[in-house]
Amino acid sequence: MNKLFILILGGVLVLFAGFIIPQVVNRAYREAEEFDVCPFCSEEVLDAQKIYEDDSVIAMLTYKPIVEGHVLIIPKRHVERFEMLSSEEIMKMHEAIKKVHIVCQKKHSSTGYLLVQKNGREVRQTVPHVHFHYIPRKLEESTLALYGKFLLEPFLRPVDMIQLEKQAKQYRKEFARSGRSLAQI
Repeated sequence: MNKLFILILGGVLVLFAGFIIPQVVNRAYREAEEFDVCPFCSEEVLDAQKIYEDDSVIAMLTYKPIVEGHVLIIPKRHVERFEMLSSEEIMKMHEAIKKVHIVCQKKHSSTGYLLVQKNGREVRQTVPHVHFHYIPRKLEESTLALYGKFLLEPFLRPVDMIQLEKQAKQYRKEFARSGRSLAQI
């Protein structure tokens, strides 16, 4: 009975991952392409979600977090794919990721993190603007549950914008408090 259940569950997951998710992602990608302004270039979006900024990079809360502390790190310049970034932009993104990690480590007591960066619709990049997903992790958290959340991400409900702005304000305060130590990075 156990083997039959696992076989059926595996079949459902294959169907879900192979047929349903690509349709949802392709629809999201088409919708993102239809924007007059890229969502990551929109002042309205950035004002609500931005938690850190320097001359080249912005860190912002995602509106559909996989876990608490899920942050996006983006270049200010609109660039669709990683290989289109300049060496300086890559270096600045690296520095921003380290700064985000320091703040998230304090805020969420995380011990590790996962970085995800996608290039192209084929790998479920839904916003055509380079971005790294920073996902804080703790040792006791289930990796399988995390991957399940990745599969379900297209179906997650967005965080309420008022709540998202409130969370972003708290993160900005944390970055301001950590200012001296972050400036050394």
